[in-house]
Amino acid sequence: MLISNKLEVNNAIWLSLTKWKNRTLRIGIRVYYFYQFSVFYRKLCASKFSVVLNEVTPSVRKKIKRKFSFPYLTSFLLLEHRINIYSRHYDFIDKNLNDNFFIHLNKGIVVWELESECDAHQILLKVPEKTSSEGDLLLEYHFNKNLIYQLTFSFVDGKLMEMNDEQMILIGGSQGLRGSSELIRAASKKNNEICPATALVIALKAITQALDIKTILGLKAQYHVSIKGSSATKGHYGYDDLWVKNYGEESPFFYVMPTSASKDGSESVSGNHHSRTRRRRRKKEEMMNIILNGFIKYISDDK
Repeated sequence: MLISNKLEVNNAIWLSLTKWKNRTLRIGIRVYYFYQFSVFYRKLCASKFSVVLNEVTPSVRKKIKRKFSFPYLTSFLLLEHRINIYSRHYDFIDKNLNDNFFIHLNKGIVVWELESECDAHQILLKVPEKTSSEGDLLLEYHFNKNLIYQLTFSFVDGKLMEMNDEQMILIGGSQGLRGSSELIRAASKKNNEICPATALVIALKAITQALDIKTILGLKAQYHVSIKGSSATKGHYGYDDLWVKNYGEESPFFYVMPTSASKDGSESVSGNHHSRTRRRRRKKEEMMNIILNGFIKYISDDK
């Protein structure tokens, strides 16, 4: 079933489940869930990701094992689709990323860093803990050893998302840390006016290029797993604005973003800001190339 029908079906199914009194049916649903979970977990333990699974804390391991049984990635996916996406994500990274990637993933892979005499910027790729419902991999932006921004994502099947590409990336979460506004402004100023949120999107675009993925989906705020009702329109959820700033084109459930660092829009910039915009665009491209060239060493030789 494609996602265009899911919102109505999702509401109808869960409304029905709350009213069902048939004990046999409830048992059947539990058996189906247990079977799906056991198949997935056996596959996970036999994959390269088992290196990570063996090192994380028990609470994180429990979240990883049972994540798809709760709201995951979006607010509208049904259990069967969450299982499908979750399983395919781990199949993809097991096939396309090498042992070195999994060995370093738990502590955090440094995908980019910028240091000066006074400041240090760093982007890490790791396994999410607190934001695990928003995706299966996490990019973190650190400024002077302070975590100030994070972005969570998963590899997904494009067909399930009603897209033509076989493999895509879905960003399920992007947020600054509480109380980090001043640090975010300072980090932007010291990094050629590239804000941490955009820097993480650039890092993700570089990873997609290394893996030969053509499209990134930014989830609309109203479909975020932890945003309900009118909360999606409040200013502190800047999801949609971030996707638009990174050249996302609106679709019913997502913003579809290209994997290039920027678009050539210099002709639309006023003369007073032309040189600054062009410089920032060049810095974005330089940043992407650094991350891309550094990430290639984690690509499997079999890819």
